[in-house]
Amino acid sequence: NAGPLSVTDLTANDEDIGSSGMVEYYIISDNPFGFSIDKTTGNVAVSDSLDRESQTNHNLTILASDLGEPPLSATVMLFICVSDVNDNKPQWVLESQVFNLSENTLPGPVGAVEAFDLDEGRNADLLYQIVPNNPNFVIDTQSGEISLIGSLDRETESIVNLTVVVRDEGTPQLTSDRPATVSILVLDVNDNDPVFTSANYDFYINENFAASLLTNVGMVTATDADTNIVTSYNFVNPADFEGFTMNPSSGTILTNQLFDREEKAVYQGMVRAIDGTREAFTSVTIRIRDENDNHPIFAEEEYITTIMEGAAASVFLNVTATDIDEGGNGTVTYSFKSGEQVESSFFLNPQTGELSTTASLDREQQAIYQLTVVAQDHPEYGAPLEAEVMVIIAVMDINDNPPSFLNTLYQLDVFENANETDDLIKIEASDEDEGVNSFVSYRIIQGDSGNHFRVGNTTGILRVALPLDRETLPSYTLVVEAYNPSVTNSSTDVASILITVLDVNDETPEFSQEIYSRPDLLETSRSGSPVVTVMATDPDSDSGGQVTYDIVDGNSQGFFAINALTGLITTSGFLPQVDSSMTFNISLSATDGAPPYHMAYATALITIVHASEVTPVFLQEVYTVNITENLPANTTVVQVSLWSCKETVLQNA
Repeated sequence: NAGPLSVTDLTANDEDIGSSGMVEYYIISDNPFGFSIDKTTGNVAVSDSLDRESQTNHNLTILASDLGEPPLSATVMLFICVSDVNDNKPQWVLESQVFNLSENTLPGPVGAVEAFDLDEGRNADLLYQIVPNNPNFVIDTQSGEISLIGSLDRETESIVNLTVVVRDEGTPQLTSDRPATVSILVLDVNDNDPVFTSANYDFYINENFAASLLTNVGMVTATDADTNIVTSYNFVNPADFEGFTMNPSSGTILTNQLFDREEKAVYQGMVRAIDGTREAFTSVTIRIRDENDNHPIFAEEEYITTIMEGAAASVFLNVTATDIDEGGNGTVTYSFKSGEQVESSFFLNPQTGELSTTASLDREQQAIYQLTVVAQDHPEYGAPLEAEVMVIIAVMDINDNPPSFLNTLYQLDVFENANETDDLIKIEASDEDEGVNSFVSYRIIQGDSGNHFRVGNTTGILRVALPLDRETLPSYTLVVEAYNPSVTNSSTDVASILITVLDVNDETPEFSQEIYSRPDLLETSRSGSPVVTVMATDPDSDSGGQVTYDIVDGNSQGFFAINALTGLITTSGFLPQVDSSMTFNISLSATDGAPPYHMAYATALITIVHASEVTPVFLQEVYTVNITENLPANTTVVQVSLWSCKETVLQNA
């Protein structure tokens, strides 16, 4: 119940007057369930929900006290009984149960399901029901007892699953959260006869059957719908099957003597199958038929023939075989041996033995075909007899395939000093034809205008024909052709050879000038002052093209130094004092960085001038002028100017 909810009103009388007759009320006992009392009116209420299933009765001690001096009081016990509401669903003792019943069980009780409800009275009264209804089982709605009312058949239904729901009779009516599941396992009894898979069995054997091997004639099989298996087989009258024996466990019929069809052609009788207590019967007939004892024979032990590739489809061979038997035993048909994938290329007439192609053949796809042709007779009874012959077909070549390079692109590095005898690379092309049609030759058809390379006509080996010079031409792209030399206008294939010429140090550095000049180096220049930059280049690559510089002569007093990498000449220490000027003739070297080392020489003329001898300088380092064509002679183009600290600007210098 939701609160606060009034439970009852309590009243205490006090015959005094005034405040001594005024009464207040209190709960003085333990009160864990949230009861309260109005101290003025004595109304008892509850503010928390009560659960009858947790506690049915509550006992409170109430104190009534007047307001006099001294206050007087009295107590009373209040007993509260909680009435039930239907607030609990039924619950199963077991949600799943299994009962075992033999399929011949008579109608009657099987077992019971059980549930309970925490409520009381009708709220706890339960009703059971099977849903959906089952025609063979019912349940007592009050007790939950399940009873069999029909008959069971394990072979039709081996497990019966019942779903049982339970609900109480309270208001509102409540149902359990989940139904209960009852599984009834129907146990087998031997109530079915064995059944043969066939009402009549017909078996055939040839005369002269190999009885000494106890050869299998056939097998009879019976099944039983019960769990009882067929335990044995036997001949009902063994005399009907003289010369035969039966395996009692498997039902297999075996021979134990030789048979002569002319003496007796048919054996017939009944066979029994027993499952322990029940039995079944079937009819068995065994027929002895004439033996097909001659194989077909081919006219030749082996057939060998040739076909030109590309030829149109046509008949090219006739294989023949004979069989001296008669009737179906002597009738021969032809086929390819099972498993050989030749039907797409060849056709064999099954009646005449004519062998033909179905399309033109490609020798490069397959040069030799080995076909196995089977000749088979057709006896009325029993397995046919066969003979086999090998047919070998050689496909003759025509020149229908061009040469083909194994690689269409070759890449290699060659040093520029490579010798003419060095094998640079071997290119290779193949031709799927045979004989002279497969010979391949090679030639360079593009990319070697200077004829620096040659390729072996038959070997495909590439060599240098003329000396190479990386500085002149650093790479080549040769196009090489492969062709059939014996065929005019044969199909060809081409491949590209990308050649990178690698450098060797075969070039000498070269200075940009033979003489470098500095005419105005002041005698007061500080140590490390730049004088002039020399430059040399070497067309070789890598370290062979890297140049270092050195002063080799003319600097005995060490007035100058040169940066080995940049070529910058600078002053070194104090320069000599001169009255007017002094010129130094310095020899320079430039050396490359790879063996064999090459060296070039140049001269630097450096003039040290007196501090007062200041060289004039141009007002601009660069003058750029645009002129029009067809100007008359002596037309002024540009005016350049010099400046000196000693003089004014020099015009038209």
